[in-house]
Amino acid sequence: MSSHAKSVVVTGGAGGIGLAIATHYASQGHHVAILDINRSAGQAAQQAILKDHPEAKLAFKQCSERGHIDVVVANAGIAESFKFVHSATTNANPSKPDFKTLDINLIGALYRIHYLSKNDATDSKGSIVTVASDAGIYPFPAGPIYATSKHGIVGLVRALAPPLERKGIRINGLCPCVIETNLAPDRVLFENMVLTPMSTLIRAVVDFDQNPSTTGQLAELHGDNVTIVPPRPYVDEDTRKNMEMFWTLGYS
Repeated sequence: MSSHAKSVVVTGGAGGIGLAIATHYASQGHHVAILDINRSAGQAAQQAILKDHPEAKLAFKQCSERGHIDVVVANAGIAESFKFVHSATTNANPSKPDFKTLDINLIGALYRIHYLSKNDATDSKGSIVTVASDAGIYPFPAGPIYATSKHGIVGLVRALAPPLERKGIRINGLCPCVIETNLAPDRVLFENMVLTPMSTLIRAVVDFDQNPSTTGQLAELHGDNVTIVPPRPYVDEDTRKNMEMFWTLGYS
Protein backbone atom coordinates (compact mmCIF):
# COMPACT_ATOMS: atom_id res chain seq x y z
CA MET A 1 0.00 0.00 0.00
CA SER A 2 1.37 3.39 -1.00
CA SER A 3 2.00 5.94 1.78
CA HIS A 4 1.10 8.75 -0.64
CA ALA A 5 -2.11 8.31 -2.61
CA LYS A 6 -1.80 9.68 -6.12
CA SER A 7 -4.56 10.54 -8.58
CA VAL A 8 -4.10 8.46 -11.73
CA VAL A 9 -6.03 8.74 -15.02
CA VAL A 10 -5.91 5.75 -17.37
CA THR A 11 -7.37 6.23 -20.84
CA GLY A 12 -8.61 3.09 -22.54
CA GLY A 13 -8.70 1.56 -19.07
CA ALA A 14 -11.60 -0.84 -19.58
CA GLY A 15 -9.52 -3.71 -20.95
CA GLY A 16 -6.11 -5.08 -21.87
CA ILE A 17 -3.11 -2.94 -20.97
CA GLY A 18 -5.22 -0.10 -19.58
CA LEU A 19 -7.13 -2.38 -17.25
CA ALA A 20 -3.92 -3.95 -15.98
CA ILE A 21 -2.44 -0.52 -15.23
CA ALA A 22 -5.63 0.67 -13.55
CA THR A 23 -5.77 -2.50 -11.45
CA HIS A 24 -2.16 -2.06 -10.34
CA TYR A 25 -2.62 1.52 -9.18
CA ALA A 26 -5.95 0.73 -7.50
CA SER A 27 -4.36 -2.17 -5.65
CA GLN A 28 -1.71 0.20 -4.31
CA GLY A 29 -4.29 2.52 -2.76
CA HIS A 30 -4.15 5.30 -5.36
CA HIS A 31 -7.19 7.20 -6.68
CA VAL A 32 -7.82 5.81 -10.17
CA ALA A 33 -10.10 7.21 -12.88
CA ILE A 34 -10.78 4.92 -15.83
CA LEU A 35 -11.63 6.69 -19.08
CA ASP A 36 -13.00 4.61 -21.93
CA ILE A 37 -15.48 5.08 -24.78
CA ASN A 38 -17.15 1.75 -23.92
CA ARG A 39 -19.43 2.53 -20.98
CA SER A 40 -20.50 -1.06 -20.27
CA ALA A 41 -16.91 -2.33 -20.43
CA GLY A 42 -15.75 0.52 -18.19
CA GLN A 43 -18.42 -0.17 -15.61
CA ALA A 44 -17.61 -3.89 -15.73
CA ALA A 45 -13.92 -3.12 -15.25
CA GLN A 46 -14.73 -0.92 -12.28
CA GLN A 47 -16.82 -3.67 -10.68
CA ALA A 48 -14.16 -6.31 -11.34
CA ILE A 49 -11.42 -4.22 -9.70
CA LEU A 50 -13.62 -3.40 -6.71
CA LYS A 51 -14.47 -7.07 -6.29
CA ASP A 52 -10.79 -7.95 -5.88
CA HIS A 53 -9.87 -4.69 -4.13
CA PRO A 54 -12.98 -3.50 -2.26
CA GLU A 55 -11.08 -0.63 -0.61
CA ALA A 56 -9.92 0.77 -3.95
CA LYS A 57 -10.68 4.41 -4.74
CA LEU A 58 -11.93 3.95 -8.26
CA ALA A 59 -14.13 5.92 -10.66
CA PHE A 60 -15.23 5.51 -14.25
CA LYS A 61 -15.23 8.76 -16.28
CA GLN A 62 -15.12 10.86 -13.13
CA CYS A 63 -11.52 12.03 -12.98
CA SER A 64 -12.47 15.67 -12.28
CA GLU A 65 -13.62 14.69 -8.79
CA ARG A 66 -10.05 14.00 -7.71
CA GLY A 67 -8.64 17.49 -8.22
CA HIS A 68 -4.86 17.44 -8.69
CA ILE A 69 -3.81 14.62 -11.04
CA ASP A 70 -0.40 13.01 -10.57
CA VAL A 71 -0.24 10.47 -13.40
CA VAL A 72 -1.92 10.20 -16.80
CA VAL A 73 -1.42 6.91 -18.64
CA ALA A 74 -2.33 7.61 -22.27
CA ASN A 75 -3.14 4.06 -23.29
CA ALA A 76 -6.26 4.39 -25.45
CA GLY A 77 -5.65 3.03 -28.93
CA ILE A 78 -6.99 0.81 -31.69
CA ALA A 79 -5.50 -1.42 -34.35
CA GLU A 80 -5.73 -0.69 -38.05
CA SER A 81 -9.15 -1.73 -39.36
CA PHE A 82 -8.68 -1.53 -43.14
CA LYS A 83 -6.07 -2.35 -45.76
CA PHE A 84 -4.66 1.06 -46.66
CA VAL A 85 -2.48 0.02 -49.62
CA HIS A 86 -5.17 -2.18 -51.13
CA SER A 87 -7.76 0.61 -50.88
CA ALA A 88 -5.39 3.21 -52.30
CA THR A 89 -4.35 1.11 -55.30
CA THR A 90 -7.64 -0.52 -56.31
CA ASN A 91 -10.22 2.27 -56.06
CA ALA A 92 -10.95 3.93 -59.40
CA ASN A 93 -11.30 7.35 -57.81
CA PRO A 94 -9.41 8.78 -54.85
CA SER A 95 -11.36 8.38 -51.63
CA LYS A 96 -10.75 9.66 -48.14
CA PRO A 97 -8.79 7.06 -46.15
CA ASP A 98 -10.09 5.92 -42.78
CA PHE A 99 -7.92 7.82 -40.30
CA LYS A 100 -9.71 6.69 -37.14
CA THR A 101 -6.56 4.88 -36.05
CA LEU A 102 -4.57 8.12 -36.28
CA ASP A 103 -7.28 10.14 -34.55
CA ILE A 104 -7.44 7.84 -31.53
CA ASN A 105 -3.84 6.69 -31.22
CA LEU A 106 -2.01 9.93 -32.00
CA ILE A 107 -4.34 12.95 -31.96
CA GLY A 108 -6.07 11.63 -28.85
CA ALA A 109 -2.73 11.45 -27.05
CA LEU A 110 -2.25 15.19 -27.53
CA TYR A 111 -5.35 15.85 -25.44
CA ARG A 112 -3.88 14.00 -22.45
CA ILE A 113 -1.62 16.97 -21.72
CA HIS A 114 -4.74 18.96 -20.87
CA TYR A 115 -5.33 16.93 -17.70
CA LEU A 116 -1.97 17.82 -16.16
CA SER A 117 -1.73 21.37 -17.51
CA LYS A 118 -4.77 22.27 -15.38
CA ASN A 119 -3.05 21.23 -12.15
CA ASP A 120 -2.24 23.94 -9.64
CA ALA A 121 1.30 25.29 -9.81
CA THR A 122 3.57 23.02 -7.79
CA ASP A 123 7.12 21.76 -8.04
CA SER A 124 5.75 18.96 -10.21
CA LYS A 125 2.51 19.01 -12.16
CA GLY A 126 2.70 15.29 -12.73
CA SER A 127 3.73 12.60 -15.17
CA ILE A 128 2.40 11.42 -18.54
CA VAL A 129 3.15 7.87 -19.67
CA THR A 130 2.12 7.23 -23.28
CA VAL A 131 1.77 3.78 -24.82
CA ALA A 132 3.39 3.54 -28.24
CA SER A 133 4.56 0.22 -29.69
CA ASP A 134 7.61 -1.45 -31.15
CA ALA A 135 5.77 -0.68 -34.41
CA GLY A 136 6.81 2.89 -33.65
CA ILE A 137 10.47 1.89 -33.76
CA TYR A 138 10.69 -0.78 -36.45
CA PRO A 139 9.09 -1.12 -39.91
CA PHE A 140 5.57 -2.54 -39.64
CA PRO A 141 4.16 -3.22 -43.14
CA ALA A 142 1.21 -5.13 -41.68
CA GLY A 143 -0.35 -1.86 -40.49
CA PRO A 144 1.12 1.31 -42.06
CA ILE A 145 -1.43 3.69 -40.48
CA TYR A 146 -1.03 2.03 -37.09
CA ALA A 147 2.76 2.27 -37.47
CA THR A 148 2.47 5.95 -38.41
CA SER A 149 0.44 6.65 -35.27
CA LYS A 150 2.98 4.89 -33.06
CA HIS A 151 5.97 6.54 -34.74
CA GLY A 152 4.12 9.78 -34.01
CA ILE A 153 3.92 8.92 -30.31
CA VAL A 154 7.67 8.28 -30.26
CA GLY A 155 8.29 11.70 -31.84
CA LEU A 156 5.74 13.31 -29.53
CA VAL A 157 7.51 12.10 -26.39
CA ARG A 158 10.91 13.30 -27.54
CA ALA A 159 9.70 16.64 -28.91
CA LEU A 160 7.45 17.59 -26.00
CA ALA A 161 9.77 16.60 -23.16
CA PRO A 162 11.83 19.85 -23.05
CA PRO A 163 8.91 22.35 -23.18
CA LEU A 164 6.77 20.27 -20.81
CA GLU A 165 9.66 20.03 -18.36
CA ARG A 166 9.57 23.83 -18.09
CA LYS A 167 5.94 23.47 -16.99
CA GLY A 168 6.79 20.85 -14.38
CA ILE A 169 5.34 17.98 -16.44
CA ARG A 170 7.24 14.81 -17.33
CA ILE A 171 6.43 12.67 -20.37
CA ASN A 172 7.76 9.21 -21.21
CA GLY A 173 6.65 6.40 -23.50
CA LEU A 174 6.37 2.63 -23.68
CA CYS A 175 7.12 0.60 -26.81
CA PRO A 176 5.84 -2.91 -26.06
CA CYS A 177 5.97 -5.87 -28.40
CA VAL A 178 2.98 -8.23 -28.21
CA ILE A 179 1.73 -7.95 -24.63
CA GLU A 180 0.18 -10.96 -22.95
CA THR A 181 -3.40 -9.75 -22.46
CA ASN A 182 -6.74 -11.32 -23.25
CA LEU A 183 -5.75 -12.59 -26.69
CA ALA A 184 -8.01 -15.42 -27.85
CA PRO A 185 -6.10 -18.71 -27.38
CA ASP A 186 -7.31 -20.06 -30.73
CA ARG A 187 -5.82 -17.20 -32.71
CA VAL A 188 -3.22 -18.90 -34.90
CA LEU A 189 -1.47 -15.57 -35.45
CA PHE A 190 -0.34 -15.41 -31.82
CA GLU A 191 0.41 -19.09 -31.21
CA ASN A 192 4.04 -18.88 -32.33
CA MET A 193 4.75 -15.38 -31.03
CA VAL A 194 6.85 -14.59 -27.97
CA LEU A 195 4.52 -12.66 -25.69
CA THR A 196 5.75 -10.04 -23.23
CA PRO A 197 4.19 -10.49 -19.77
CA MET A 198 2.01 -7.69 -18.45
CA SER A 199 4.26 -7.52 -15.38
CA THR A 200 7.05 -6.09 -17.57
CA LEU A 201 4.81 -3.26 -18.72
CA ILE A 202 3.61 -2.51 -15.19
CA ARG A 203 7.22 -2.40 -13.98
CA ALA A 204 8.12 0.11 -16.70
CA VAL A 205 5.14 2.34 -15.85
CA VAL A 206 6.05 2.30 -12.15
CA ASP A 207 9.71 3.05 -12.92
CA PHE A 208 8.76 6.11 -14.97
CA ASP A 209 6.27 7.21 -12.33
CA GLN A 210 8.68 6.92 -9.41
CA ASN A 211 11.76 8.49 -11.02
CA PRO A 212 11.26 12.29 -10.86
CA SER A 213 14.27 13.00 -13.08
CA THR A 214 13.17 10.86 -16.03
CA THR A 215 11.52 12.56 -19.00
CA GLY A 216 11.63 12.21 -22.78
CA GLN A 217 12.53 8.51 -22.48
CA LEU A 218 11.12 5.56 -24.44
CA ALA A 219 11.26 2.05 -23.04
CA GLU A 220 11.11 -0.95 -25.35
CA LEU A 221 9.46 -3.90 -23.63
CA HIS A 222 10.49 -7.38 -24.70
CA GLY A 223 10.11 -10.45 -22.54
CA ASP A 224 11.23 -9.56 -19.02
CA ASN A 225 13.44 -6.72 -20.27
CA VAL A 226 12.85 -2.97 -20.16
CA THR A 227 15.33 -1.32 -22.52
CA ILE A 228 15.64 2.45 -22.94
CA VAL A 229 15.70 3.37 -26.64
CA PRO A 230 18.05 6.32 -27.21
CA PRO A 231 17.32 8.85 -29.95
CA ARG A 232 19.26 8.56 -33.17
CA PRO A 233 22.63 10.36 -32.94
CA TYR A 234 23.07 13.50 -35.03
CA VAL A 235 24.61 12.79 -38.41
CA ASP A 236 27.04 15.69 -37.94
CA GLU A 237 27.73 18.71 -35.74
CA ASP A 238 25.96 21.15 -38.06
CA THR A 239 22.74 19.17 -37.79
CA ARG A 240 22.97 19.21 -34.00
CA LYS A 241 23.49 22.98 -33.96
CA ASN A 242 20.58 23.56 -36.35
CA MET A 243 18.18 21.47 -34.26
CA GLU A 244 19.24 23.16 -31.06
CA MET A 245 18.82 26.55 -32.74
CA PHE A 246 15.16 25.74 -33.46
CA TRP A 247 14.70 25.00 -29.77
CA THR A 248 16.43 28.25 -28.74
CA LEU A 249 14.36 30.36 -31.11
CA GLY A 250 11.10 28.70 -30.24
CA TYR A 251 11.36 28.64 -26.45
CA SER A 252 13.82 31.36 -25.43
